[in-house]
Amino acid sequence: VTDTVLSTLSLLCAHTWTFSSIEWSMDALLDYYGDAVDLVAVLLARLLVVTLLVLLAGHVGKPKAPPGDGDDGAAYAAVPTEDPEESADPEHELKLQHRRASFKKSSVLVLLFGIITAMSCYTGFKCVKFQYREGSVQCALMIALPLVINIEFYLAKVLVEQVTNAAGHLVPALHGHPLRLGPAKGRRCALCGKRVDGSTYRCRRCDFDACASCFRRGNPRSGEGLLRGDKGVMEEKQVSTVYYFWRALALTRDFWFLVVLAVASLLLNQGAKLLLPRIHGSLLDNVAHFDEDRFSQDVAWMLLLSVVQGLFGGVRNLCVAVIGRKTATVVRNRLFEAIIYQDIAFFDGNDTGQLTSRMTNDANAMVDPMKTLLNTLLANLVTLVGGLVLCFVTSWRLSIVAFTTMGPMMYVTQEYAKWSAGVNKRIWDALARANAIATEAFTNVRTVRAFSTEGTEVGKYRRATAEALRMGIRDAFAGAGAFTFTSYLELFSTVLVLWYGGRL
Repeated sequence: VTDTVLSTLSLLCAHTWTFSSIEWSMDALLDYYGDAVDLVAVLLARLLVVTLLVLLAGHVGKPKAPPGDGDDGAAYAAVPTEDPEESADPEHELKLQHRRASFKKSSVLVLLFGIITAMSCYTGFKCVKFQYREGSVQCALMIALPLVINIEFYLAKVLVEQVTNAAGHLVPALHGHPLRLGPAKGRRCALCGKRVDGSTYRCRRCDFDACASCFRRGNPRSGEGLLRGDKGVMEEKQVSTVYYFWRALALTRDFWFLVVLAVASLLLNQGAKLLLPRIHGSLLDNVAHFDEDRFSQDVAWMLLLSVVQGLFGGVRNLCVAVIGRKTATVVRNRLFEAIIYQDIAFFDGNDTGQLTSRMTNDANAMVDPMKTLLNTLLANLVTLVGGLVLCFVTSWRLSIVAFTTMGPMMYVTQEYAKWSAGVNKRIWDALARANAIATEAFTNVRTVRAFSTEGTEVGKYRRATAEALRMGIRDAFAGAGAFTFTSYLELFSTVLVLWYGGRL
């Protein structure tokens, strides 16, 4: 609706706000610089293409229901009645169906993304070269169009995901969200801890897997690896991003002054960093115009900003490092205190090695996002906002040209981050299992030596570390691919801005 309104208003602006003055002809359609009739044509094509491709993605993205589901087969997966090992062919067929459906859906979404990106670039370049008649009003309307076009794709993608995701089975005793049957080769059941080579009932939102045996029981009270006490299984709360953020802030309450100092230093550091390129440009202009007085002033400003950037950059890094170490210490102390006061049943259901791994590796991993938030995310946010302001103040036309590549970069980065989150969870789980194997072997070394099972323990440890290495290599290759793609887009944007800026 917003897209339609903006396109229509842009067309009316070009024709003194009257429909009667609009010329619906081929000449007007091809008038790229003086008329907006082509925006309406692109709008109609976009609405048609988006509708057709969303319907196609929703159709091909649904895996065929397993036999025996009845009328609800499209929404619910059948509960297996036998172990995966005893039904290899159905499991393999189910896995192939999910892979094919996922591949087809992804292919259609990539095609849709390419078309939407092309239309966004077309509209963006038209905004830059258009001969405006209504001044700022028409300019603002046309500038908003590329943004709305990219939002359309993300809304279409969300719609496809909701349509293709089955309703699933909601079993509160197992998990707080619906579980859907799907292929999960190499994953481990979150209830019993066993490796699953077939399919699991999975919650993608929480990266939770339940094997067929645990799902059939429908009651996790007899499972392993759960939070339990003498009164039974304890409920595990799902931590959202917002909840994590507020919990992290609560942990820094005792040293809040360091957080305030870090944020203030970050703002000053990034502010100086944003102003330096403008000073550099002014220096070059002064050299070209032989203006010695302004050149000396700019040199003094550059010296001052460089000192501010270096000083407060060091203060920021120091504060973030100290905050990270203090927070990690608080987390470890509270975690140990919480574990040591648990009931005996809790220790019966968890390996000692896994608990020690949670207190070492996982504690550091839990603190890392907070350090990233203070040191990178806020800095990038300040740079983004300040950069947008400076870009539009300097040249809004060049800014529109540069922003045409932001959509593809954001899409690729988002998809990689979503995929990498699941991979890294499996890496940490594998390392925790390796730590548990080593701890148990060291604790019972006399038993290991008595039964000559050193080779068995070494093999188990190597399999766990090999799985972590395999997933780490996959993540490295995917990260390198995403980085290469975004780097080329950034270079393309730079070349495009320089080429167009030189022709202004």
